[in-house]
Amino acid sequence: MKDIGVDLKNESTDADTESERTTKGDYDMYFSGWSINPDPDYQLSINTCGQRPDAEGNGGTSQDGWCNKEFDKLYQAQHVELDQAKRQELVQKALAIHYEEAPSVTLWYPNQLEAYRSDRFENFTKQPSDGGAIANQVGYWGYSSVEPVSEEETTGGGMGAGGWIGIAAAAIVVLGGGGWLLSRRKKSDDRE
Repeated sequence: MKDIGVDLKNESTDADTESERTTKGDYDMYFSGWSINPDPDYQLSINTCGQRPDAEGNGGTSQDGWCNKEFDKLYQAQHVELDQAKRQELVQKALAIHYEEAPSVTLWYPNQLEAYRSDRFENFTKQPSDGGAIANQVGYWGYSSVEPVSEEETTGGGMGAGGWIGIAAAAIVVLGGGGWLLSRRKKSDDRE
C-alpha cells in the first residue's frame, strides 16, 4: 500500500473487539471473512439501512455502515417472494447494487479442497449443488444424506465384509484343525 501512497497501521485483534469497532465505525479498513447460509436472507438483512448503528455506535449489525434505499426495497421484496426464480432474481439485483457501490470488497473466493473415500461413501450434499463444498458449509447439510457405498458398487480400495468373514472362517478352520491334531498327538503319546 505504501507504493500507492497509503500508510497503513496493521492491528490484529480478536473477533469481539473487531465487532465492537466495526459497529462503531472505529476503523478505516479491515479484513474479515464470511460464509453464507444456503438462504442469503440474513446476509442481505445486515446490509439494510435499518441495521446501521445509532450516532453513539450502539445497535445494528451492519459492519459497513452502508445504506441504499433501492437495496432495502429489493431485500424486502425477496424476503416475502415465494416464487424461487423471482426471488433469486431479486437477490441477484440486490447483490449487484452492493457489489457496484462496494461498501465491502471481496478479495477472493476460496476453492475448497476436499478428499473422501469415494469407494466407501456417496451421496454427499454439496452447497451449491453444482460443484459446491461438502464440509466447509454453514451447517451439516454436506453430511445429511451421505451413505456407505453398497458392496455391489465397490470397485477396489479395500476388502468388503465378505472378505473379512472368509478370513475369519479360514482362521477358525486352521486353528480348530491344529487343535484337533494336537489333541490326537497327545492321545497317541499317552498310549505308548
